[in-house]
Amino acid sequence: MSKDVTLTVDARPQAVLTLETAWTEIFRSDSLTLRCQVEGSSAEWNYTWYRDGRHLPLDPSGDRLTLSAGNDSFSSEYKCIGNRTGQPSYTEISEGFRENSIVENLARIAVGAAILLFLSVIVNEGFWRRARKMRRVWQSRSENSKMGVMMQKKS
Repeated sequence: MSKDVTLTVDARPQAVLTLETAWTEIFRSDSLTLRCQVEGSSAEWNYTWYRDGRHLPLDPSGDRLTLSAGNDSFSSEYKCIGNRTGQPSYTEISEGFRENSIVENLARIAVGAAILLFLSVIVNEGFWRRARKMRRVWQSRSENSKMGVMMQKKS
């Protein structure tokens, strides 16, 4: 009978692509800097960059990629992958980054804010309409009550 063998299977680390530019508005004339990092790893990594699924030959293969305006660079999708000589030798590829996604997300936020504003106006109007109605009801009851007291005093 053979000895037991313990096998440990680890998931590949994940490459994460972030936008280093901290601006809230990005203009077509601006340059953008993307950074690729490996989550939870202190090892030295080299990075391979992809634009629209095609390898970008960069020398050296650093963790930052600066996109300049023009050449449709902002409308392309960028991804990165970490690689090294040790184990694991490469990472999972990052999620894609597309500058349009910033504009789309801002548009979604604006639409969401407009919807919330609209709903709050409707709810607020309904609240005040009910409050005015309840006030009239209470005033009416109060007047009826006063009239009842006055009628009792007369009799």
